[in-house]
Amino acid sequence: IERKRNSYYYHRLVIINKSLREMVSFICDACQETIRKPKVESHCYKCRACWVLSCVDCGKRFEGEAYASHTSCISEAEKYQG
Repeated sequence: IERKRNSYYYHRLVIINKSLREMVSFICDACQETIRKPKVESHCYKCRACWVLSCVDCGKRFEGEAYASHTSCISEAEKYQG
């Protein structure tokens, strides 16, 4: 039973780490803070000047709530290899 439990937690960690690596991050153009997508809304309550967000990976700029449609981005290999 102990081995089964450890296996379960290991697989959960793998899934969580994979989702964190694939999560899109943005830079607030007002305060230059880097924000992961799930935290953007709460950041906008703190930073009232937050209107434009730039994707960390591809550099694309999003005004208002347009960032919500940006669900995936280029990979590290695509970013550096062109």
